[in-house]
Amino acid sequence: MTMKQANIAIIAHVYYADLWPELSRCIANVRKVVGKVDIYITVPEKVDERIVLNVHSLFPSAEIMRLPNRGFDVGPFIYVLKRIRLDAYEYVFKLHTKRNRFGIVNFWPFFGGSWRRSLLSFCATPTCIMRTLDIFKECPYVGMVGSGVLILNPTNELVGRFSVSGPKDVKSDVSCDWCFIAGTMFAVRANILAHITQRFSFESFPLMVGGSHDNGLAHEVEREFGHEVYRQGFRIESFPKRPLLFSASFRFRRAIYGALCSCLRLIVKTV
Repeated sequence: MTMKQANIAIIAHVYYADLWPELSRCIANVRKVVGKVDIYITVPEKVDERIVLNVHSLFPSAEIMRLPNRGFDVGPFIYVLKRIRLDAYEYVFKLHTKRNRFGIVNFWPFFGGSWRRSLLSFCATPTCIMRTLDIFKECPYVGMVGSGVLILNPTNELVGRFSVSGPKDVKSDVSCDWCFIAGTMFAVRANILAHITQRFSFESFPLMVGGSHDNGLAHEVEREFGHEVYRQGFRIESFPKRPLLFSASFRFRRAIYGALCSCLRLIVKTV
């Protein structure tokens, strides 16, 4: 089934070369379902040339941009958004090569590549892509679609009220009901992103050295992608949905995590 009426831009940041094959399969799935798509690939300045050759062999029309290392995947995404005509597209798919790592999201542990695979689940197969596009078409109030297990709001994220560092400052207009997708891979209505491009620029993100794992602005803008959806009167829809067991055990996991953080805060104070 081809849905040629959908005009989609795929913006993918390829920092970890070994993860490109996984990302390329998702991009190929989108093209298989939709037909013609515009593909924008951002890579580090010192990228392995074999990746560039492989991108061109798989997607000859893709535009590849070599960029300084600013703002993880978020900075390059802003760079591309400011250089394309958002009004030419209905949807934007944001992808990147998220490295294997351990993390806790929604008080649930993710090991190895499970976080990345969960993020990519909305476009992992042609069937998933068709369902993602169907959600947009069937639900005009939906502005963004992404993995249900990675949708966070200020009351349940790690930097929320159960974190060791305490509550994180948020903008005064941010509601406690507003969510974002932890890991910044999603499908979004293109017009929602226009205001983001006015507020942030690629040059705003500081240069990062190899191995750096912190960039405050990148993490702030990660939240703003989701918050902007709500500012404009839309909401985020999860696909795939959260498993029943995941949802049913949420309060229990939250209580355990809160207790552990309380113990850790007590230990830190007594040292």
